[in-house]
Amino acid sequence: MYSTDLKQRVIRHVLSDDFSLRDLAKLQEVSKSTIHRWIHACPLTARNYQARKTTAAVVEAVRADLQEDPFMTYAAIIAMVKRQHETSLSRGSVRRCMTKAGFTRKRTHRITQVPDLCAARTKYASQIINVSQAAVIAGQDFVLH
Repeated sequence: MYSTDLKQRVIRHVLSDDFSLRDLAKLQEVSKSTIHRWIHACPLTARNYQARKTTAAVVEAVRADLQEDPFMTYAAIIAMVKRQHETSLSRGSVRRCMTKAGFTRKRTHRITQVPDLCAARTKYASQIINVSQAAVIAGQDFVLH
């Protein structure tokens, strides 16, 4: 346990930039990590963090757009937020919005059985290959005849 007087002296030296942390640690015979703990615990040396730009309205807009198109890219989300809310977000801020909205970016397979797609492939196969439509089986990435 270190005395309060020693902690105050170290903090005073840190605030005045007299020594580097390493030199101050050697001078006062304490570890550098101990000085770091004292610095972060002292209200005089506390950082002023910038307020987050991810308001509830931004999170709700991201949620709505991702429900509409779950495969939106980060760039598209950033552009949408800038257009709708006049706020520039970083990719990290977009990730925090997505987490708050309950979305993840896990890879998914884009297997979609869209009836229009199957019908278009069947029609293409019957026109180009000259095969009867009854004999064509259309899937996501293949056409059998």
